Amino acid sequence: MSRILLFFSVFAFYFSTALGQTKQVTGTVSEEGGESIPGVSVLIKGTKTGTQTDDNGRFSITVSPGAVLVFNYVGYTSKELAVGSQTSLKVLLESNSTDLEEVVAIGYATVNRRDLTGSVSSVGAKQLKDIPNNSLAEAISGRLAGVQITVSEGTPNATAQIRVRGGGSITQDNTPLYVVDGVQVENALSVLSPQDIESIDVLKDASATAIYGSRGANGVVLITTKGGREMKTTINYNGLVGFRQLANKLEVLNPYDFVKYQYEASRGNATSESLYAGYYGTFNDLESYKSTPFVDWQEELFGRNALMQTHNVSVTGGDAKSTFNLSVTSNTEDGVMLASDFDRKLINFKFDHKFNDKLKVGFNVRYNNTVVNGAGTSSEGSSSLNRLRQAVKYRPLLVKGQDIYAYDPDYASETNGNSLSLVNPLLLNEAEYKKAFTNVTNFNGYFNYSIYKGISFKSTLGVDFNNNRTNVFNDIITNESRLVGSSQPIASIATSNRQTINNSNVLSYTNSGTKTEFSKHHSIDALIGQELYQDKIQAYYTENRLFPIGITAERALANMSLGTTPAVAATSSDLTSRLFSVFSRFNYSFDKKYLLTLT
Repeated sequence: MSRILLFFSVFAFYFSTALGQTKQVTGTVSEEGGESIPGVSVLIKGTKTGTQTDDNGRFSITVSPGAVLVFNYVGYTSKELAVGSQTSLKVLLESNSTDLEEVVAIGYATVNRRDLTGSVSSVGAKQLKDIPNNSLAEAISGRLAGVQITVSEGTPNATAQIRVRGGGSITQDNTPLYVVDGVQVENALSVLSPQDIESIDVLKDASATAIYGSRGANGVVLITTKGGREMKTTINYNGLVGFRQLANKLEVLNPYDFVKYQYEASRGNATSESLYAGYYGTFNDLESYKSTPFVDWQEELFGRNALMQTHNVSVTGGDAKSTFNLSVTSNTEDGVMLASDFDRKLINFKFDHKFNDKLKVGFNVRYNNTVVNGAGTSSEGSSSLNRLRQAVKYRPLLVKGQDIYAYDPDYASETNGNSLSLVNPLLLNEAEYKKAFTNVTNFNGYFNYSIYKGISFKSTLGVDFNNNRTNVFNDIITNESRLVGSSQPIASIATSNRQTINNSNVLSYTNSGTKTEFSKHHSIDALIGQELYQDKIQAYYTENRLFPIGITAERALANMSLGTTPAVAATSSDLTSRLFSVFSRFNYSFDKKYLLTLT
């Protein structure tokens, strides 16, 4: 009994001591002008204990001696305050306009992030600076909320699919609209380098994309490239060297399990049993395959260390009137798949000049030359054209003294159900030749004239030339040759020439520069504009078959007359489309608290 009394006495002592060591602290949080701030996070440093200020900026929290309170709120600098012996606090938070004053592109204009009424995700040069990647699409992957970026395969320069808040287009085309420096550019992520990007803003909801009409139904990606600055001319070098490796492989059967499965599958069919015996022997030979070396075709075809290099040299500078930026980039990359690689050279020059307080002009010139080798792992069409399928399903052992590059016509014939024959993946990779050439030249220029205080007119003109050529050669062991080429080589050449012209004219007004009593509380921005977009595409395709067996891809493509032209193998098209649009937007802000946007 005495022990129990002693325990409760000690417990009561410590409990009363603990109560004596904690105290209630109250206070208010306000900004520099004296206005209270509701919703401020108040945390005890080093713990998860905290509270928030109420609608009047007041808070109350229980703390221990020596506690430090941390005050956080969006748009304000975080503040730490030691409680000490105080029980009542008055906390003043300083405005941190860095985030809220960040300029965001919203289509034909820019606004401070604090004035946004639509949904916009952004990524800037700082986030892209140290990303070791040659692909702009892969560089921004996972960095834009609500934007899903997927690459169809690991081939260098593979096309990326961009989906803004999912896909839901009734036209089955969910590709967003790309606008680079105010000019619409098709497939912009494939023709720009991460090193040349200043910012990327993605307009996601109907409010943000409305100004682009139906073109913005799948989202709008606004890309701003790096320009010059008022500074001493500076030369910068940015480079990276790395390797790519296959991250994961699919599990496949080992030689013993594979041969055992073939044995069981061949029972009951005389032809299959005969083929099995010719390849693998009898049932009594099964045990010998436990020691047969395993051939990992995925490793053989995709297992190399693929070298990747990027070298970028830029020259930046300017004065109070003129600024410029010249960037030269070289991207080279080997694919993890044998016989695949990518070589891209880019030049980007941007120049801006201010004639006077009223007139400013500028232009931007970009050139892109890209060469991509390799057929990739998949193509449009049936699964018989999928190279990955061959690496996974081809037998995992060598038989009859064959080496790693042996071609087995009997096995190809045996597995040719529905034209899905299995062929040595390494040989098939060499037999499928593909080389793509791309040349892109972009030119855009603008002038901005200030008509009157707060009223300005801007005209932008962009011209884009996109030339593509793809050479394809299928040798005799490919499925394409077996299906439509009578098991003889096939060669094809596809070219496309695309020319786009984009002109926009915008008249805008803002009262942000006027120092009147009205503008202190009421902020107004408005614009009205017109845009013309013309797209002309010329495409040609020719295919010849029945080339002499043994001819090389280079010779066949250089001498298409050596083949035979089938009845329908040459096509051409010439399409021109034009789009004329008018648009307007009105932004209103009252005391920087209440926002209205009409488009």
